[in-house]
Amino acid sequence: ALSVIIAPFMAPLFGLSKPHWFDVIASLLCLAGIFILSGADIASLNPGVFWTLACAVFYALAVNYLTYISDSIQEKLPFVGLQLALGLPLPLLVFAAVPHQTQS
Repeated sequence: ALSVIIAPFMAPLFGLSKPHWFDVIASLLCLAGIFILSGADIASLNPGVFWTLACAVFYALAVNYLTYISDSIQEKLPFVGLQLALGLPLPLLVFAAVPHQTQS
């Protein structure tokens, strides 16, 4: 959820549109909602919170980079096919390789 909030603010790094005032308001409301729904406590920050934030930042960068690259690509279908061909098998392989607990 954090990457969705962070992505519009990283867009200008790639020459994409700047966030508007309503983006800021929507982001603050989303942050408040995430805080409430997750039951977070600012006093109990741990390293996992910072790892989560780092992952959200890098995912937001990836989204903006793909947006930047896809604007310059004329033929979109081969690009999407390449993303599916390279991006779909890896999670499936990891899922197949990790042992899972079965419920009895």
